[in-house]
Amino acid sequence: MKNLPKVKGELFENYELATMTRFKTGGMAEVYFSPYDIDDLSHFLKKAPKDMPIHLIGFGSNILIRDGVLNGITIRLQNSNFSFIEKMENNILKCGAFTSNIAIAKFAAENSIQGMEFLFGIPGTIGGAIQTNAGCFGREIKDVFEGISEKIREDSDVLDIDVTNKTYKLIQSTQNIIKNKQNIDEICEFSKNILKYIDYKEWNNQYNCSIRTWFRR
Repeated sequence: MKNLPKVKGELFENYELATMTRFKTGGMAEVYFSPYDIDDLSHFLKKAPKDMPIHLIGFGSNILIRDGVLNGITIRLQNSNFSFIEKMENNILKCGAFTSNIAIAKFAAENSIQGMEFLFGIPGTIGGAIQTNAGCFGREIKDVFEGISEKIREDSDVLDIDVTNKTYKLIQSTQNIIKNKQNIDEICEFSKNILKYIDYKEWNNQYNCSIRTWFRR
């Protein structure tokens, strides 16, 4: 494959995507990449052609892929290095971005950790759930979220950053205010609060490709 870097993971041209979606529909990925680990992903993104669009998919539980060819590079973090659950101190769970929400709920139940039950009702991966602040039965990701580390930012470097529960809640609160079209003064006030903690543009770039996640009881 011309102009594409050598990788440790799987790299294919004209790869069938239909089997990766719940509805079993869709065409081919022009380029499909499943990285071996985060360093493999970082290396690939640095070396890949900059004019090729990148699509990141999870379990395919809430997407439809068109027939024909999906132009650009489609990335799926399906390697086991992105799908794991570790129990840490104080009932904190460390999870890979490709870990299923249901698997996390089951693990929490088996280890007598409360608060994760709502994840049983959310299909897909925890990476996607964080991106959308998914929720059901009166609880949302922000209610159990603890932090994110090891992200890929725009320059494709791996970055360790402490994204805290407080920061995440500020982001979600601002998004909800904008979504609900409340007055501009409230939006500005929340924006000022966010800027006390983070650079919003940098956060957004990093947050979209979170690799490891922490949750608390």
